[in-house]
Amino acid sequence: MAGVTRPLTRCGIDTVEIARVERLLSRASREDLLEIFSRGELSDVGEGPRRAARLAARLAAKEACLKLFPRETTRGLIVPEDFWVALDGYGAPRIVCSPAVRELLARYRLSAIAVSLTHTRTSASAVAVAEVARGTISSRRRSRRPRRPAGPARRPIRPASSP
Repeated sequence: MAGVTRPLTRCGIDTVEIARVERLLSRASREDLLEIFSRGELSDVGEGPRRAARLAARLAAKEACLKLFPRETTRGLIVPEDFWVALDGYGAPRIVCSPAVRELLARYRLSAIAVSLTHTRTSASAVAVAEVARGTISSRRRSRRPRRPAGPARRPIRPASSP
């Protein structure tokens, strides 16, 4: 089904080891970090002891978002840098998408990507869920009646006549 556009529930999850990000921070310049993280992400996490954990959670979020679109990710049409974690007015994370991802959202009748971040002392995780656009009828809600089988089984079965 090459042109499937019906809305689907999509969920992605990823975990990143904080030590991996600590190594990245010790080796990478600010310019190198800007190839992975947006200026806003680097600003939001600030400096200090929890910086690596917060960046690891954002990296996990980017990877979780890629898992929402496995075909496009495999083909290299989208990359982690197409997603940014921003904070809303209450400090809750939200995903900001590149134009390429916004086009995918429209194609698949999705409105946004919700994200949840967490971390422990050693790892950070994120869950991303694609939200179906309002007004889109999901395949489960089209009809409350059970589907009838196609073909010969659609004809009513008549009782066998008595000999």
